Amino acid sequence: MSQNLLSGELPSNLGVLHSLKFLVLNSNYFHGSIPPSITNCTSLVNVSLSFNALTGKIPVGFSRSPNLTFLSLASNKMTGEIPDDLYNCTNLSSLSLAENNFSGLIKSGIQNLSKLLRLQLNANSFIGPIPPEIGNLNQLITLSLSENKFSGQIPPELFKLSNLQGLSLYDNALEGTIPDELFELEELTKLLLHQNKLVGQIPDSISKLKMLSYLDLHGNRLNGSIPRSMGQLNQLLVLDLSHNLLTGPIPGDVTAHFKDMQMYLNLSYNHLVGNVPTELGMLEMIQAIDISNNNLSGFIPKTLAGCRNLFNLDFSGNNISGPIPAEAFSRMDLLESLNLSRNHLEGEIPEILAELDHLSSLDLSQNNLKGTIPKGFANLSNLVHLNLSFNQLEEDLENATGFFSTDSIIGASSLSTVYKGQMKDGQVVAIKRLNLQHFSANTDKIFKREANTLSHMRHRNLVKVLGYVWESGKMKALVLDDFGTARILGLHLQDGSTLSSSAALQGTVGYMAPEFAYMRKVTTKADVFSFGIIVMEFLTKRRPTGLSEEDGLPITLREVVTKALANGIEPLADIVDPLLAWNVTKDHDIVLVDLFKLSLCCTLPDPEHRPNMNEVLSALVKLQTTLSC
Repeated sequence: MSQNLLSGELPSNLGVLHSLKFLVLNSNYFHGSIPPSITNCTSLVNVSLSFNALTGKIPVGFSRSPNLTFLSLASNKMTGEIPDDLYNCTNLSSLSLAENNFSGLIKSGIQNLSKLLRLQLNANSFIGPIPPEIGNLNQLITLSLSENKFSGQIPPELFKLSNLQGLSLYDNALEGTIPDELFELEELTKLLLHQNKLVGQIPDSISKLKMLSYLDLHGNRLNGSIPRSMGQLNQLLVLDLSHNLLTGPIPGDVTAHFKDMQMYLNLSYNHLVGNVPTELGMLEMIQAIDISNNNLSGFIPKTLAGCRNLFNLDFSGNNISGPIPAEAFSRMDLLESLNLSRNHLEGEIPEILAELDHLSSLDLSQNNLKGTIPKGFANLSNLVHLNLSFNQLEEDLENATGFFSTDSIIGASSLSTVYKGQMKDGQVVAIKRLNLQHFSANTDKIFKREANTLSHMRHRNLVKVLGYVWESGKMKALVLDDFGTARILGLHLQDGSTLSSSAALQGTVGYMAPEFAYMRKVTTKADVFSFGIIVMEFLTKRRPTGLSEEDGLPITLREVVTKALANGIEPLADIVDPLLAWNVTKDHDIVLVDLFKLSLCCTLPDPEHRPNMNEVLSALVKLQTTLSC
C-alpha cells in the first residue's frame, strides 16, 4: 500500500493482526505516532513506514518479532532515543532511521545487530562518539551516520568492515586525523568525511582505495600537500578537497590520472600555489572544475579545450595572469558558468566567449582586461549574470544596461528612453538615452553644454547627473545618480502603461523644467516652471523628488497636487503643510486653492502653455487683494 494518498493515523488496534508479516505503508500521508500494539504483530518480517509524517517515539517491543529483517522509519518527524530493545532485533539486515529527529547516544548494543547490511542513521540529532562496536558489524555494506552531532575521533575499528562500500560520516563534529586503518576498506566506492573538524595530512595510504568513485573531504582542517599517491585513484568520478588548508602545487601527474573523472573536481579555498596544470585538459568527461580562491599563478592553459563536457569552470581569486586564450574555450559548447574574476588577466575579451550559447553566468570582474566588450554578448539568450566590472573596458554604458537591452527599460517617451543600469562599482543608475531622430544635427553643441551644466549643478531636490555620453550622430545619454526618482524621466513603461497619472513628459526631476535636458533652446519659461515647483514645495513642505504612491510607483509633486485639487477642498488639506494649515482660516481656503492652481499652470509640461513671469505677478497681486478684503 505504499506510494498512495493514504492519510490519517495508524489504527491503534493494529496489534490484533498477529500473523501480519509485511507492513509496507511508505510514501503516504500518515501522521501521529506508531501504535504500541504493533509489537504484538510478532510475525513481522518487513516494517516500512518511511516518507510519512509520523511523530512520537519508536515503540518498545520489536524484539518480540524474531523474523524482523527490515525496519525503515526514515523521513518522518519522530523523536526520542533508540530503545535498548531494538538492539535485540538480531535478524535485522536493514535498519533505517534517517531524516528524523532522534537523539541520544548510539549504545554499544549496536554490535548485536551482526546481520546488518545497511545501517542508516543520518540526518538526526545523535550525539557522543561513534561507538567502536560498530566495527563488529562485519557484513555491513552501507554505513551512514552523517548530519548528526557525533564528536570525538573516527574509530579505527571501522577497518574491520571489510565489505563496506559506502561510508558517510559528513556534517558532524568529528576531530583528529583520518585513521590509516580506514584505508584498509578496499571495497569502498564512496567515502564522505566532509564538514567535520579533521586535521593532519591526507595519508598516502589513501591510494589503497582503488575502487573509490566519490571522495569528499571538504570543509575540514586538513593540511599538507595533495599526495601524489592519489593518482592511483583512477576510478574517481568526484573529488572534493575544497575549504581546507592544503598547500603546494596541484600535481600535474596526479591530475592526468583523473582523465575518466566525469562529475567534478573541487580544490577551491586552499593555499595551493604554482601553475594551473596543463593536464586539466585531459579531463575530457568532467562537468565542473573549481580551483578558485587559492594562490595559483601562471596562465590559463590552452589545453583546457580538451574539457569538452564542461558545464562549470571557476578559476577566480587567484594570481593568474596573461590573456584569456580563445583556444581554451574553442570546444566548450556546453559551458554554462565561467568565473575568471579576481585575477590579473590582461588583453581583450575573446570573441569566442560570446559564441558559448549555453552560457548563463560570466564573471570576468577585477582583472586588467582592456578593449571593447564583444557585441555578441547581447545575443546570448541564456545569459542572466554578466560581471565585467573593475577592468579597463570601453563602452561602460552598454555593459551597465546589457547593451541597452529592452529588459532594462524603465520608461520611455518619443524623445528619450530611460534604462536601469549597474556601473562597474555596483552603483545602480538611471541612464537616459535621447532618441536622436527627433533632434537635428546642430543640437550636438547645445547638448554637450547643457549636459555639462547639469553635471555641475548640486541641490538636494535635483537628481545628480553623474556624467554623459556624447557621440555625434550616434548616441547622447545622461547618467543619473538617483535611480528611484529617475523613473519618472520616461512617459510610458514598456507594456504601454503610464508610470503615473500624468500623460505629459516628465523630464529632469526637481526644479528643472523637462525641456532643459534636451531642447535646443531653453527660454525663461523654464524659470516659471521652477517657480511653480517652489510654490508647491512651500505649500506642502514636500520635496519634489523621491515621492511614491501607496502601490510603490513613483509620483511627482505636481501629480500629488493635481490629484488633491481634483477632489475638492478636503483632500487638499491632507497635502498642505500642517503648520501652514493651522494658520489659514476657512475664509482663505479659496486663496490656497488658487495658489495651487497657479503652481500647476507654471509647471505645465509644454512651456508654450505656461504663463510668463508678468502674468504670474499679476495673479499674485490679485490673490493679495483677496486676502486684504
